[in-house]
Amino acid sequence: MALLPPFYTPKANCMLLGYELMGLESGDECYCGRYSDDPFRHGSCVDEGCRCDHQCSGNKQQICGGHWALSIYSIGMY
Repeated sequence: MALLPPFYTPKANCMLLGYELMGLESGDECYCGRYSDDPFRHGSCVDEGCRCDHQCSGNKQQICGGHWALSIYSIGMY
């Protein structure tokens, strides 16, 4: 994986690496993916602890996933 400057946003990182999707988890973790990826390949969480309810570390007014839960966004690369 390419190393990008830390000041890039998660969206910019994913776009520069050629991904179509961006996922945010636990308020400060960023993941990139493709539409062809299997979203359930690592299992799924159905209990009450798997909600997108964590505030983003950079903006407390926004939600950035949760514990074992991703907020997923299309970044327009398809």
